[in-house]
Amino acid sequence: METVGEKIRQIRTEKEITMTELAKRTGFSQSYLSQVERNLINPSVGALQKIAKELALPTAYFFQNTDEINNKQSPVRVVKKNQRKGLVYPESQMKYQLLSPDLQGPIELLFITASPGGDTGEDEFVHIGHEYGVVLKGIMEVYVGGEKFLLEPGDSICFDSSLPHKWRNVGDEELEAVWAVTPPSF
Repeated sequence: METVGEKIRQIRTEKEITMTELAKRTGFSQSYLSQVERNLINPSVGALQKIAKELALPTAYFFQNTDEINNKQSPVRVVKKNQRKGLVYPESQMKYQLLSPDLQGPIELLFITASPGGDTGEDEFVHIGHEYGVVLKGIMEVYVGGEKFLLEPGDSICFDSSLPHKWRNVGDEELEAVWAVTPPSF
């Protein structure tokens, strides 16, 4: 299975976009992009979204296995725990696993885990749609529209995704949450 960095390099070269041009378009340094492509570092979710946008790809492309991109699917689909597609961000100590079979439907369903201190980064996200989440384990601090919300196990939140938002694990244990985004934003 190709890594995120390998997929970025492959698409960038197929589209004949130089590293210099991609750096200019995204606002990232060539050094940073080179490290991402060589899998020395993993981009944050926000960085991955910027790169995907400049490569004219949905961020979901990085969740897809090359063999699955054009396969026809049954109307009923099961995602086994050991077959979830995911993105791991070691620097931010978090992992997203796709619970929905893909991002072609009207909703994106994610299982999120984050080590203590793990977060979505300094940049807040803004996109069309709505988000709904429930914390299963740990303590999540969510910032939405300038307000801070503390969520403990069993607590849930919903908000308009056009409001600037981000989150972090402020607890002493691993955070687990289920998140729904509509329409899919990855």
